[in-house]
Amino acid sequence: MPAQLVLVAGAGGAGSSTVAARLATTAAAEGVDVVLADLDPVCGAASLLPPHGDRPRLVDVSARADRSSASMLRELVRLLGLDDRLVDEVGLLPGSDLVAMLLALRERASSTQLLVVDAGSRAVDLAAVAERMPWLAARVLPAQRGWLTTSNPLVASALGRRWPGDRVARALADAHQEAVAVRDLMSGAVAVLVEPSPVDRRSLRHEVGLALHGVELRARVRGRADSEDTEAVPLVPDGSRATEPLLDLVTAGPSRCAATITPDGEAWLWRIGLPLLRSRDVRVTRSDDDLVIEAVGVRRVARLPTALRRCRARRAVVRDGTLEVRFEPDEQEMS
Repeated sequence: MPAQLVLVAGAGGAGSSTVAARLATTAAAEGVDVVLADLDPVCGAASLLPPHGDRPRLVDVSARADRSSASMLRELVRLLGLDDRLVDEVGLLPGSDLVAMLLALRERASSTQLLVVDAGSRAVDLAAVAERMPWLAARVLPAQRGWLTTSNPLVASALGRRWPGDRVARALADAHQEAVAVRDLMSGAVAVLVEPSPVDRRSLRHEVGLALHGVELRARVRGRADSEDTEAVPLVPDGSRATEPLLDLVTAGPSRCAATITPDGEAWLWRIGLPLLRSRDVRVTRSDDDLVIEAVGVRRVARLPTALRRCRARRAVVRDGTLEVRFEPDEQEMS
C-alpha cells in the first residue's frame, strides 16, 4: 500500500513545525516507518527532532538536482542555442521547491508507511501544485521533432540529426506519468491544522484551500510557537490531547474529501466539501474542459471528467458546507 500523506499546516508562528516533529517522532517510537519532509531547511521540523531515541527518516530534496532528466533538458536547451544555465536558474525560482518536494515524496511513497510534511503556510500551495503538474506536463508532450519542424523549421533544420526527438518524447511521457503519480498521492492526503488561537482568521485560507483541493482536515489543534520543548507538544483542540490520539486520527485511512459526481435526472451534480463559506464568497467559471473555483484567495482548476465536458455548468451554490455545481446536457450536442 502507498504511504499515508499528512500535511501539517498553519500560519507562520503557529507551531506547525513543532507539531510535525512530534507527530513524526511519536510514529517512529511506535514502530511506524515514517518519513519527515520539511519545506524549511533551516528552522523547520527537522531542526526540532530530539537528538536521541527514535527518529523519522528525512527527505533530502537536494538529491534530485542532478537527475538524468535535468541533464537531458540541459542538452536540449544547449542544442536550441540557449544558455544551458537557464535549467539551473529556473530550478531556483519560487515554487520550484514545491515541485521538488512532491517528487521526493512520490519516490518514497511505496517504501514507507507514513509521510509527514511540515508544510506550514504553504500547505495549500503544495496541494495546488500537485494537482496542476499533470496538466502542465500534458501541455508540453507535443514537444517532438514534428512540432519543432512545424513551429520553427529553421531551428529544426539547423539541428538536423542532432535533434534528440525520441529521447525527449520518452522523457516527457515519463514526466507526465510521474506527475500523475504525484497527484494521486496528494488525492489521499489528510491534514492537521495548527492554529495560534481559535479566532485567528489566517486559518480560514488553509481550511478552505485544503478542502477545495480534496485534502481532508483530520484535526484542528493549538500549538505554542514559543515552546522549545520537543518532548511534549501542546495539542489542545477541546481540552488536552496527547500526540498518540492525533497519530491515530491521521493514520485512519486516506482522505474522504474528493469531489463526487451524482446524477440528477438528466443533469449531473459535481460536489466537493467547502466549509465556512456562503455562495457569494465563491466564484465558479468554466474554462474549456476545466472548472475554475476561486474562494478566499485560493484558486483550483479542476479537470472535468468526460461525462461533464459536453455539459453546461448552469448553477453553483454552497449548501451545508458543500459546493454544488449543476451540469446540464448541451442542447446543441444533443441535437
